[in-house]
Amino acid sequence: ELAIEKLVDCLDMKKKIFGLDDERVTNVVYTLATIYEKAGYHDKATDSLAEALHSYKMKQNKAGSVKVYHALGRMRSSPDERAAAIECYKEALKIRRQIM
Repeated sequence: ELAIEKLVDCLDMKKKIFGLDDERVTNVVYTLATIYEKAGYHDKATDSLAEALHSYKMKQNKAGSVKVYHALGRMRSSPDERAAAIECYKEALKIRRQIM
């Protein structure tokens, strides 16, 4: 809980300093999503990952997009979400191949 609180504070500061569209803000959003996931806040993690993915795509940051798709795939590992997980991993792989 303390880590989440501090990251939210960090995110607020970065938004004020750099603006909402800055990649440093997106990196904190992604990190916050991974902490939410580890803490069991699946919905908050998914929302944060969606926000990060949108921002990475807008900035054409392929490496960032790959990270997010991989994290989304990992989060969708339950049997009823397996097809969605596979799609996330396929998208991550497709983008990764473009980078190479």
